[in-house]
Amino acid sequence: MFLSSFARVYFSFLFVLQRLRGLEHSVVYVVFVVDCILDLTYVVDSSGSINDKNPRNWNITLEFLVNLTRLFVVGPDNVQVAFVLFSEFARIEWNLTRYQDQASLIAAIQRVPYLGQYTNLNDALYLTRTQVYGRDQGTRQGAIRAAIILTDGVDNIPTNGTELTIQNATAAKNAGIRLTAVGVSNQVNVERLRDQIASRPPDRHYYHVDDFGALMEIVNELSPTVCGGSLAILISYHSLFYTSCKYSSTLVAAEIILRNRLFVANPQKNRRHNAKSQVLSS
Repeated sequence: MFLSSFARVYFSFLFVLQRLRGLEHSVVYVVFVVDCILDLTYVVDSSGSINDKNPRNWNITLEFLVNLTRLFVVGPDNVQVAFVLFSEFARIEWNLTRYQDQASLIAAIQRVPYLGQYTNLNDALYLTRTQVYGRDQGTRQGAIRAAIILTDGVDNIPTNGTELTIQNATAAKNAGIRLTAVGVSNQVNVERLRDQIASRPPDRHYYHVDDFGALMEIVNELSPTVCGGSLAILISYHSLFYTSCKYSSTLVAAEIILRNRLFVANPQKNRRHNAKSQVLSS
């Protein structure tokens, strides 16, 4: 599997170089995520502290999840996404097979309600392992099983920093579910979330941002992490070019940056943004 994927990346890369002949003094970023067949769960904190910090934070959270979702091909042969919401209680908003295309999944994410109250990550992890990834719940043989945990504080149900959360995280990892944690703000217990809850190695499965506004900065890093890794190639040319291509079952957005402007290469629409320096690590 790895050799065939690498071969596709290599020959695709040669094709990109062929198309770029004639450009001078450019920097070329080519990033591929290949063969991503993924059963993914968003495990999302909806506690009171989120909007207490800023009443826009819940909307920012949903926007972050929408932007992350746009990096995947959603469907029965590609990426399936479930959603577990937690505050005082945890509940499954939908299972892996509920939404089988990107547009309907994004619309559902945008409708997820804000709950407030407490931080019951304990029950959220239990539901993720026993029900989302339970028998006959839509998981596929050979698919990567991964959950992205997004939280802004310490779990506190039934008690603050309960050991039950660690036990449920360990049980999920032992069941083959890769746990990637995103901690937001300085109220997170980094050692607990990074070293005891998230999968190893921690530098690939734990991300920390200072506030909800910074979540957008890690979108491009999370996609290859949950898909099992990325292949990144850096070459020098004389305009800035960053592209991601569709090979086999995986689609990642293609972007071209020229003259300090970012153009998103999309057959349906082209958008222009202020360019930002981007570094992608393999």
